[in-house]
Amino acid sequence: MAKMAHLWGLPTLEPSRQSVGACLSLGVKPKGRRGFPEQKDRFHVVMAKTQERGQGKGKIDFRPHDPRFAAFNDADIETRRVFYAMLCYHREQECWHPSYGMYRFPKGSNFANPRTKCFACIGNGTTAERWLDGGAAAIPCPGEGCPFRQGDSAPCKPRARFWFMPRWLPSQGKEFARWMKDGSITNLLERPIMRLATQSREARDTFGGMLEEVREQAKPLGGVRSWYGMPFVMTLGPASNPEKKTKWYETTFTLGGDWFEWLKWQAAEFGQLAAAKPLVALGSASAAELDGEAVGAEHAAIVPYVAPIGPAVKPAVTVEPAPEGEARPEGSSPEAERRSPPTSPASPSGPLSTSDKIEAWMEENGFKGRKSDVTRALSGADLVDKGKRWYDCAEEWSSVKPVLDTLAEKGKS
Repeated sequence: MAKMAHLWGLPTLEPSRQSVGACLSLGVKPKGRRGFPEQKDRFHVVMAKTQERGQGKGKIDFRPHDPRFAAFNDADIETRRVFYAMLCYHREQECWHPSYGMYRFPKGSNFANPRTKCFACIGNGTTAERWLDGGAAAIPCPGEGCPFRQGDSAPCKPRARFWFMPRWLPSQGKEFARWMKDGSITNLLERPIMRLATQSREARDTFGGMLEEVREQAKPLGGVRSWYGMPFVMTLGPASNPEKKTKWYETTFTLGGDWFEWLKWQAAEFGQLAAAKPLVALGSASAAELDGEAVGAEHAAIVPYVAPIGPAVKPAVTVEPAPEGEARPEGSSPEAERRSPPTSPASPSGPLSTSDKIEAWMEENGFKGRKSDVTRALSGADLVDKGKRWYDCAEEWSSVKPVLDTLAEKGKS
């Protein structure tokens, strides 16, 4: 007897085998208990791999909370009803997989249900795989026109899977991310590829409509060249059916507030790549074309945010004599300057923030275990607001350092 695939059978229905570091869920089964999931009014970040509980017919699969994201899973409900994310694949079919699925044929139909735990029929709107005569058979999929999709309690349900990366923002809480002094954001939680599986028609429609809106708006800029990095927001909101007197929560997708900036950035980047000169075969390249600094300059022109590639061997540093009547800086000598490497340009992340400098000062002066003393000293000098900690200090380092030095002197006495 032919055995039907547990979830996806035909090659046209097979999702890309993306690696997943965690899953986003609309409910959990605490300690793997039987029954319906609980707490379906908020998002949960759960383990990517299912765990088993029980044996034999009593065995059940469940996904516990991922301990790496305890800050999110322990946050208040309103925070967990909004999830900021970005697409992380080049092609649309790698970002999501809409489909239709039916576990069992309804009573009265002329079809026999499979004996194994699998779908009786699953399709993608074009092609379907249905359990027929004891095996799987390929048939056309009419999508919304399928007779099993009709009625309020249609056995064939719309479903979808989405792949994305989280975007942790400081507005969610200081345990998620924080602003740096140069305007960048430092993430305090991991950002693995995540997956969300849903049977919500609203989720499918809003995600597809979101992508269609981006395609339309991208036409003047040459179209969408890649879906990498497109920001969006998942929102969990209440829904109801007055006739059936039922209530539930469903997911909707909307574009992130900076999506148009992403679109303009993409058009500029791909435009630069298209205008770049083709690679030169090594055998026909001249010495000038292979020069390290020339290659680095071209590379920086194409990808401005990457530091230029320098020559393989840095030239020796030429030490100019000090002007007549002007002394060298204390502790320096021509020999020391000759050994010192040239100063590198600032890193893309910008200068150190005040909190980073405070942390370095604590490490140097032995205050790593006395952070509360540092907070009290800064608070007493009105450099930190009441109720804040040392890492919330945003004052100039020139104002902070004398306070810390005074604290160090008191510690020595």
